[in-house]
Amino acid sequence: MSNRQQQEFADYIVELMQSLGPASARRMFGGYGIFMDGLMFGLIIGRTPYFKTDAENLPSFSERGLEPFTYQRRPKANDHRSRPPRSRLYLGQRQPQPEADRR
Repeated sequence: MSNRQQQEFADYIVELMQSLGPASARRMFGGYGIFMDGLMFGLIIGRTPYFKTDAENLPSFSERGLEPFTYQRRPKANDHRSRPPRSRLYLGQRQPQPEADRR
């Protein structure tokens, strides 16, 4: 899904939420957070919106078979690095180490 398509979908979800109050969406976590009154109550990843649950409304979501949002953590949390261009990836091979790391 392109960034433009994702933005359009987030705008659509926000438009649907307007009957509850002034909702907005902000780009975050590779998707969009859905906010109302300064509080995040939902998350959109791709074309799937996820909404915050609590003890009162969780049974309603569960009865409908709605899955929770899950993600896999990287081995080192908060270790953010961009990947090298595809032509520099060494798939299935040991990557050469910089001279300073060999010592």
